[in-house]
Amino acid sequence: MSAAAIPPGAGVDPDAAREEKVDKDLGQVAKILAAAFTAVAGFGTAFGLSQDALLIAVKNYVWVYIFVAIFALVAIALSICSLFFNKTQEGNRSQAWLLAIGTFFYLLALLLTIIFVAQAATTGGRPNIADVTIERGSDVKMTFTVKADRVADRRQIVVEVDATRGKTELEPAIYRALLRPDRNGNVEQKVSFRFTAPAEATGVTIRVRPEGDTRNGANCDGSQTEKSSLGCVSAPLPK
Repeated sequence: MSAAAIPPGAGVDPDAAREEKVDKDLGQVAKILAAAFTAVAGFGTAFGLSQDALLIAVKNYVWVYIFVAIFALVAIALSICSLFFNKTQEGNRSQAWLLAIGTFFYLLALLLTIIFVAQAATTGGRPNIADVTIERGSDVKMTFTVKADRVADRRQIVVEVDATRGKTELEPAIYRALLRPDRNGNVEQKVSFRFTAPAEATGVTIRVRPEGDTRNGANCDGSQTEKSSLGCVSAPLPK
């Protein structure tokens, strides 16, 4: 007499099988989240969240990034802890809650990082001066670039260049111009001109500011420009 065939799955507790399947699924989710923590750094770099921009953001918003670091650590800790629960209904429930809370803290940290890095990567309407070159021959040739992002109310950018002797401005101004932002409120303009420097001049001061804002300080003192929308550069004249 032949033995009766045992149907597949016979003798297996359905509840235990279901809990084991849920446990495998949650474990897989936890592993995916853990890998995402590492992968997001690469995606951030690809989309312009550079190390330089991140360092500027941390410097400008230090308390925000203290909380970002705490949120990220909590998210990682919860995701790791969720891997060590027993394969029971109660364990799976606890694992799901930890993963949900960890994901929330992770997304919150990521959102704050993106917002404040993007804020630091723009000038917020404050114009900057870059790539300054001064060449001296029979006269003086000056070249520089003016950049500004998100200029409020699409105001024009005032550019002024003055000769200086020490901390004293010399009259009249060497150069003055108005730069108009594009439809997005951005300015990026290369400025180049020649001038004859006054005999007593030892340097020049370049100022850029949104039209209507104040201008202060011939020597671009940081205490005068830190909390204003004035961009300023002082440079010596070559001999």
